[in-house]
Amino acid sequence: MFENHLQIRPSPKLMESMRALGYTSDVAVADIVDNSLDAGASSIEIRGDVSDEPAWLWVSDNGQGMTLTQMVEALKLAAVSSVDARGENDLGRFGLGLKTASFSQCRRLTVISRRDGVTHGIRFDLDELRESDDWSVRRLEESDLGEVPGFQEFSKQEFGTLVCWQKLDRLMESRSSGAAGMGEVIAELRAHLGLTFHRLLAPEDHIRGGLSMVLNGRAVQPIDPFLRQNRAVEMTSPEAIKIGNDTIKVQAFTLPDSSLITGPDAERKDLRDGMYAAQGFYFYRNRRLISHGGWANLGGRRDSTKHSRILVDLPNSTDDQWQLDVMKNKVVPPASVRRQLARFYEVGSRKSGRIISYRGRRVSSPDVEYAWIPVTERGGFRYEPNIEHPVLDDALTDLSQTQRDKMVRALRHLGLLIPYGDIRRRMSIDDEVPAREHQDALVQHVLDVVATLELDLLSPETVGAVLQHIEPFAGRRDLEQIIARAAQAHR
Repeated sequence: MFENHLQIRPSPKLMESMRALGYTSDVAVADIVDNSLDAGASSIEIRGDVSDEPAWLWVSDNGQGMTLTQMVEALKLAAVSSVDARGENDLGRFGLGLKTASFSQCRRLTVISRRDGVTHGIRFDLDELRESDDWSVRRLEESDLGEVPGFQEFSKQEFGTLVCWQKLDRLMESRSSGAAGMGEVIAELRAHLGLTFHRLLAPEDHIRGGLSMVLNGRAVQPIDPFLRQNRAVEMTSPEAIKIGNDTIKVQAFTLPDSSLITGPDAERKDLRDGMYAAQGFYFYRNRRLISHGGWANLGGRRDSTKHSRILVDLPNSTDDQWQLDVMKNKVVPPASVRRQLARFYEVGSRKSGRIISYRGRRVSSPDVEYAWIPVTERGGFRYEPNIEHPVLDDALTDLSQTQRDKMVRALRHLGLLIPYGDIRRRMSIDDEVPAREHQDALVQHVLDVVATLELDLLSPETVGAVLQHIEPFAGRRDLEQIIARAAQAHR
């Protein structure tokens, strides 16, 4: 130690303060799963106590396990520096996850690990730490191991690690009492883990050799936010963006209209009323979802962008540049890449906008008499002919009431037969543009409407004043030219 330097050792009470970093229960468990994956685990089991007085939650894996020395290092705060080089697939960051994640939810942490045929156990209890005011943990005797929840199942393994939480003060805080409270925890966990690790749980994942995750006896299913198995999803090819010596990969996805989302996916909140909140960038670090939803201050959430989701793959070598936080659930895009990401926001906005409204058509206006009007019912929508459109109204005027009613029923029946699926496919997948009427056809249409409405073509201003409020003429910049041609043809 240098002369004139004083040593300031942190008090063990620091651990109480570190409980308030902001972990939620699902984020905390995901941090423990990260450790299992870093240990090479291909199978992870998680179980929560669903008794009337929930007392534990444990995570067990078949990773490579740890020696006693490695376990002690793992329980040190920041044993690994955030600036140290990491393996390409390493999911760690600050060397804090096991401790901070665990103690954000419980007061007693037990770690049991088996490697090379030898099993060791260590207990880290905040109440004991407070009483002793000393940075020490308890090494478990072999006779103690059997009392640890989850050890009976774990003892059958040749190698791996068991992490057990007890004294669940924070985990069960603000929950329903008893088994119902743990049931809430498990339900939230299942959704969070299925989304966070969906690319590692997916059958096509080969980078880590595939991953099996079981939660309270049921497999955790991957939840793909991009619906890549749905043929109606529009996606771009992955694009590489260089940041110094590192490369990030970006891919844009445009989700289909909800009418084309069926089966179990149709029940997902993020694909129904939660789609608005779920739009935006999905940042991944080594294929593990870090942050999702929102546009990273590059644009705001809008109805016209709610179908757009952008996948961004980050290597762990860019952690500092992206300001990855301790909980590994938030990143901030560096200035060097914001312009490129903003471009994807604009692309996503245009593509998503086509899902919301008819491409090439102006937003409905009360001043325009459209030929088709939208009808909302039973949580969906449809279109039906507008019988008050001047052309239809005139055609129906000379009919008897019986004939008129029959014709209206026929027209509305035709509205039910609009091929929405084919229109969707052509406009959103094949990128086709609806054909616009040739000007010659529009000239004839003007002549028909003028005759129907008994307008005077010798007064083009009067004709234009009427037609500009009738579809398909409303909003056309060449309306005056079309009327002039119609007047010439009329002569």
